[in-house]
Amino acid sequence: MLSRLRFGKSRTARRSGEGPQASGNDERLVSPAELAIAYAGLGQKVQALSSLERAYTAHDLQMQFLGADPHYDSLRSEPRFQELIRKVGLPG
Repeated sequence: MLSRLRFGKSRTARRSGEGPQASGNDERLVSPAELAIAYAGLGQKVQALSSLERAYTAHDLQMQFLGADPHYDSLRSEPRFQELIRKVGLPG
């Protein structure tokens, strides 16, 4: 699922029926910021923002790319995203 979204294949990912959540013990291997990318790619903004908030709380290293990663473009106008940018200390 994540690899399909990374390569711009959101329709294929949606049709496959796969969800972005990891299951079982694999959950700790998936960065919350990576899950946010999957949710954003599927147009699920609320879930994407919740994952980013978990990433912030977990001190996810991927948060350093929040301001530049184009995968988050659909979230940039959201107040919750703007608040995360501020918390991380990135220029808004």
